[in-house]
Amino acid sequence: NHQEWNLGPAGEAGVLLGYKNDNSTYQILQLCDKKVLISKHVRLNESNFPFAKTSPQSDRFRATRDGEVIDLGRGNEDLLAVAANVVDEAHVTKVVQAEAVDEICSADLGYTSGPTRLRVIGPRHPTIISGDINQDNILTYSRRPKVLVTRSEEVPKTFRSALKGPSSNKWLKAIKKELTSMIDLNVWDIVELKPDYKLVGTTWVFWIKTNHLNQITEHKAQLCAQGFAQTPGVDFGKTYAPMGRLNSLRCLISHLVFNGLEFHQVEIKSSFLNASLIYTVFLSIPQGLDVDNIKFCLFLKKAIYGLKQAPLVWYDCLRGWLCQEGLKSDFKIKDIGPANLMLGIKVTHSSGCVSLDQGHFIESLLELYGMDSCKPVATPLLPNTHLVPATKQEIVKFSMLGVNYCSAIGSINYLSTGTRPDLSYAVSSLSQFLEKPGFLHWQAFLHILRYLRGTPNVGLVYSGGCSVGVEAYSDANWGNCPETRR
Repeated sequence: NHQEWNLGPAGEAGVLLGYKNDNSTYQILQLCDKKVLISKHVRLNESNFPFAKTSPQSDRFRATRDGEVIDLGRGNEDLLAVAANVVDEAHVTKVVQAEAVDEICSADLGYTSGPTRLRVIGPRHPTIISGDINQDNILTYSRRPKVLVTRSEEVPKTFRSALKGPSSNKWLKAIKKELTSMIDLNVWDIVELKPDYKLVGTTWVFWIKTNHLNQITEHKAQLCAQGFAQTPGVDFGKTYAPMGRLNSLRCLISHLVFNGLEFHQVEIKSSFLNASLIYTVFLSIPQGLDVDNIKFCLFLKKAIYGLKQAPLVWYDCLRGWLCQEGLKSDFKIKDIGPANLMLGIKVTHSSGCVSLDQGHFIESLLELYGMDSCKPVATPLLPNTHLVPATKQEIVKFSMLGVNYCSAIGSINYLSTGTRPDLSYAVSSLSQFLEKPGFLHWQAFLHILRYLRGTPNVGLVYSGGCSVGVEAYSDANWGNCPETRR
């Protein structure tokens, strides 16, 4: 395949046909093989419209799932000829090409920053399984380690288990509090159920809220919509909402400390419930609400957790009020006081400085993997460590352990991006083998846990006496990888 040649073209010429239903990907007509591709990796020339004078039939170009390719078949030679005529021969990609490569594939339609590959790799796992399934050949793979965190109180997973457990009174109180908040905020109207209504189901989510000392502060119950049952364009549209980043938070803390300012933390109660919906959403009667679920349903007027568009409408709502005065009069605000726990990061205030660490998360992580009493080590990885891909035999044997390697690396990656940049290189090395890990990679992960055992409270410290300038550090090696010698 010419597309996979190292010296072949890095991109292919195509024509934009439209967008996918959720507006997240483009539909591109590939000129060299008459196929429509669904892709996000596209660079557009907005000054060139090769099909402006043509009227292709819309039914010839239908949307597909990610990774699917539609063969337009024959009978479109005239359409392709129009596109081929608009190609500027002076912008042919200057790369070494084989004689068999079509000139149209290597042409550049005026892109200013170089061509980009348009080929989409399909999903790794098939969406449809055909034929009989032999359960004897299914390898059980646990998504969680066999060593679980021991806690004095178990969090229920269902509404029924919450009402039958030893802490049923606490969970019942949390359920009533959640329903009361929704009624007070006028989240829904009870309407008569009609046959043409498409209902979205509900589920209850329970968790225990803790403080920076890992002490239980509150039992929480949250009524969530089953957003997977929603239909694009029917009961939701755009879903992307800007999110806060740890980098921005750290920069803000650095600015506050440098200027000798204090910062407090506030909590907006039932935040999503304050945002109004644009699309019509009907909700089935949830458990705990004393309403006949056969005759009636809920017409949602406000967003609830679980809806696909809930983060976006809450962002729009919050942004609108932040641009005005009177924030406290519009939302129920709880002043927590000086910030001590944000996004799982412990904040410690001292004279003229602020420190950030994730010691409580490290302790729970060590307990999760049975490493809470291990012997500490001085470095995240052993000196001169060279990780190599595992063999097929090692991959099979390691998978039989039932260890979720991806989840383990994700845990330490959260540490490295939060308050432990000293783990960055080790996490980067282990992340290269997420798809096919082996025993060597797992031993390296356990070595990182031993390092964390000796440095649980190490973190970032911001002091007011430091310079505001940026200091950058870099490191490199030559031929460190034994596989590629790069």
